[in-house]
Amino acid sequence: MNALTPKFDVSRADQRKETRASVLKSAKIVFGGSWGAVVDCLVLNLSAQGAHLETILTVDIPETFCLRFSDGTQLQVRQRWNSGHQIGVEFTDSAM
Repeated sequence: MNALTPKFDVSRADQRKETRASVLKSAKIVFGGSWGAVVDCLVLNLSAQGAHLETILTVDIPETFCLRFSDGTQLQVRQRWNSGHQIGVEFTDSAM
C-alpha cells in the first residue's frame, strides 16, 4: 500500500451515512478570504455527503473551508476529522 492508496477505517466507515467511492482527483483547499491560503490535495474517496482528502504537507487547516475541484466546482466543507496528512470532510452546501 502506498501513500495514494485509500485506507479503510471500519470505525469511520460505520459512522458514514453513505458509502464512498474510491477516486483519485486533484483539488485545492482554499481558506482565509482575499489574503487566504491555497493547499493542494488529493481526493481519495467521495460521496454525496463528504470526502477523504490527503495533503502533501501537514498544514493547520481551519474547521471550515472551500474545496475547489480541478473542474472549477467549489464546495464549502467542514472537517470531521484530521490525522496529519489525512482529512475527512462533510459537505455543508451545494456546488457553487
